[in-house]
Amino acid sequence: MSHVRRVTKPTDEARGVGYGYTPVVEGGLRLGPASLGEYLRRLMLLNEVFPDVAMALEGFIRTPQRLEVVTLQEYVPGRLLGDIATEVGGHEVRRLIEGWFTRRGFAKLYLSNQPGPSHAWYREEDNTAVFDAKPANLLEWAGSLRPIDVNPVHPAGALLRAIRAAL
Repeated sequence: MSHVRRVTKPTDEARGVGYGYTPVVEGGLRLGPASLGEYLRRLMLLNEVFPDVAMALEGFIRTPQRLEVVTLQEYVPGRLLGDIATEVGGHEVRRLIEGWFTRRGFAKLYLSNQPGPSHAWYREEDNTAVFDAKPANLLEWAGSLRPIDVNPVHPAGALLRAIRAAL
């Protein structure tokens, strides 16, 4: 297998809405369901910020409920950090994630609606925030981490102010 094809699924499957999550500033910095446009912008930015896990937009599938996005990504034979956590423990996995992002110049963000450990990061150097960097969205392969389903943004306005306040 050389590539993986992915088809989006609704963030809120009961209502059939959302293309993953996006940061919002409503009652504090938090994640909310993303629109199709936000998903596509995030896909382009993911390719820019993390080119070693770049995804290609392959097309769309129209279902009776909505438009699904089809992407193609090179197969990486790693293991999800969520699976590794059951073997080595959540604390060790958090340490790996924190070390990886910190070495790349990111500082941890604290979202208002997230109990437990933070999965959000911000790098001032290029004004890049990365959300949803939880163990289930990161692969360990060849001694390094690969973000496969994180949510990068270049924040501005109220979102940028909220991110700076969350540092």
